Amino acid sequence: MEGQGTMTPKHQPKVEMSQSVPPDVEAGIDLMLQVRVSCPSGCDLRGKPVIILASDGLVMTSELVTYDEKVNETEALRLKAPSQVAEHTWSVSVPGHEAEGVVHEESSLVIAFRTNPHAPTMAVWDVPSPVVMGTSFGVKVGVKCSAACPMTGGLVEVRDEEGRTIGEGRLSETPWPDTTALHAAEVDLIAPGVEGMFSWSADFCAEAVEPPHFEASARFSFRTAKPPEHRVTIRVVSGDAEAPLENAEVRLGAYRASTDRSGLATLALPKGTYDLNVWKVGYKTSPGTVAVAQDVTVQVEAVAVPDTDSDDEYVWM
Repeated sequence: MEGQGTMTPKHQPKVEMSQSVPPDVEAGIDLMLQVRVSCPSGCDLRGKPVIILASDGLVMTSELVTYDEKVNETEALRLKAPSQVAEHTWSVSVPGHEAEGVVHEESSLVIAFRTNPHAPTMAVWDVPSPVVMGTSFGVKVGVKCSAACPMTGGLVEVRDEEGRTIGEGRLSETPWPDTTALHAAEVDLIAPGVEGMFSWSADFCAEAVEPPHFEASARFSFRTAKPPEHRVTIRVVSGDAEAPLENAEVRLGAYRASTDRSGLATLALPKGTYDLNVWKVGYKTSPGTVAVAQDVTVQVEAVAVPDTDSDDEYVWM
């Protein structure tokens, strides 16, 4: 009919994710995503804006930068996950527009995900054993975040078997030497006043660290012993010439030491009878016992043996 205008073609693009947000992510971490937009007629939409919105406002704006005769894509986009632990919904949209006689209607995609606390791991080291009962000693406690967060100032507590807090420390400002994200605290403790074996826990208290972290715990064990009364000197020699053997590991019961250049290791022990074991790679020794009722020196002969398989390891029992 006369006067009737021509209908403007309308296309409905489709929004998808080339690189998407996982359903579960750690709060506050960097996220990478990429948006893909396709038109049913294969239109080139390069330069058109892409808007990412959260319930509380704008997350990011970008634009479509590539086209392969079918699909338009943004570059890989780096975004920050919300720092709050919660369920989140983002809207990814391409506004409607008209170009070259064609209307492309607004298109969008909703993505949902949850942010979770970070998962730290813990380690305890430099635990002396045995410890003279009733005396002070210290341990080092380290915490590392799964996302390598700085853990400066985080609280660690040491608790006994009954859950009582018996020592605490704050994590260091800088990472432990030769690590990238392990923050450590030195915790001073008092050994129980009785002789025996004890298993305590080091606990990370996460409430003061941002973004949110799960709590974590690591157990460590040590033995308490009576005060030393006598000195036991172990002399380790090798071969018919009785040459001193340096860096041999000596164990008397729960007590350990290494030999020096003179092949000597000295340990301070209370009275008692102790199993004696000496070990060094490439040598063989015979186990024995030492009765300690006074200061005593014991000589151990080490016999050189052929090289063993490098996979073999000696394990103290």
